[in-house]
Amino acid sequence: MARANCRTRQPRSTGCRACIPISKTCWVAGYSFGSWIGMQLLMRRPEIEGFMSISPQPNIYDFSFLAPCPSSGLIIHGDADKVSPPRDVNGLVEKLKTQKGILVTQKTLPGANHFFSGKNEELLGECEDYLDRRLDGELVPEPAPKRIR
Repeated sequence: MARANCRTRQPRSTGCRACIPISKTCWVAGYSFGSWIGMQLLMRRPEIEGFMSISPQPNIYDFSFLAPCPSSGLIIHGDADKVSPPRDVNGLVEKLKTQKGILVTQKTLPGANHFFSGKNEELLGECEDYLDRRLDGELVPEPAPKRIR
């Protein structure tokens, strides 16, 4: 089945399914400060099923409100990011990964800075791939263990 390419709206065999108007899911995505805003929205809207946080800045903005994080998602950043150093993003990801019932996927793009200069196509490709895999049911968190009474 051909899907629409989000950037050109032209049919493409591999592309972003978020463009399909009959979508039954709601997602949130944000870049830099917008990733903090998106995560705030995620906490307030239970119908949001996933997130994409691009170049979040945990070294500047407090993400501690994500305890617990209600949805699985993608955190993607560059290893040459001087605005939000990779060690700070790694710390955020590690905190989120300790939570049960969600799956946080981290992607680090080699050579990418905070603005993904020269890496835009690679960034979009990673986001499209993640979204397609999630919608196809490939990236599913392990179920939380049941409590015995």
